[in-house]
Amino acid sequence: MHKIFKVLSLFLIGLLVGCSAGLDRVKSPSALVRHMGTSTVALVLTTDEGTIRPYCTGVWLDDNLIATAHHCVQSVANQIAKKNLPPEVAEQIEVDVDVIGVKIHYIQQNEVTEVGEDPTAIHWSKVIVDDSLHDVVLLRAMGNAIPPHEHVELATEMPALGEQVYVVGHVKGLYWTYIRGTVAAYRNGLPVDRNGPFLQLSAPIYFGNSGGGVFNSDGELVGIVSFMLGAPLTNFAIPVKRIRELVKESREHGLQLKK
Repeated sequence: MHKIFKVLSLFLIGLLVGCSAGLDRVKSPSALVRHMGTSTVALVLTTDEGTIRPYCTGVWLDDNLIATAHHCVQSVANQIAKKNLPPEVAEQIEVDVDVIGVKIHYIQQNEVTEVGEDPTAIHWSKVIVDDSLHDVVLLRAMGNAIPPHEHVELATEMPALGEQVYVVGHVKGLYWTYIRGTVAAYRNGLPVDRNGPFLQLSAPIYFGNSGGGVFNSDGELVGIVSFMLGAPLTNFAIPVKRIRELVKESREHGLQLKK
């Protein structure tokens, strides 16, 4: 009887420990927001007036690798190309230029002062991998002053329909705006100039969220925000599977993603 009681006690302890470990995986709201914030960057531009403003979002994949949307860096690459041309020639440029090697500036959350004011620091990266068909690029953070940050874990399972997801971005220049939404659908194809599949979100995503991460309740990355359609709360992200494939393909081709 004593042996049976001992075995039963060990079983119950193991069960409780297992349940506690499972609960620990789910982040509290405050822990989730903190993790999303420090693993997210704001891509910034200098305006004609000389001020620095956010225009897109990115997410840290490791110590010096950032994922964002292709269209975010394409607009910068086109602007740089046009600046080096006479105005009459620049106006005629309609073809997108190559984005590889383009310099992209970014900041961290703790470097924000106030909306509309310049940050306390600014960092730079360059485009090292481009997948325009899926609207994803990888940036390598450059320089000797890469700021401290967390990075995301790539989800191994996608959230179910109706499950809550979380997005952080810089809506209309409002740094680090946190958004909650739901998974509305999974789409293999859409009448857009991008390749699927797509993760459809029902969330108030707007300009400034592009390139930002879509997170599950454990704080894992499930997608990268890509585009909106002309209907309320109808937005689309590139599923994390493509991010994982892109990193894997790049390494297989001998590209050293880490410095």
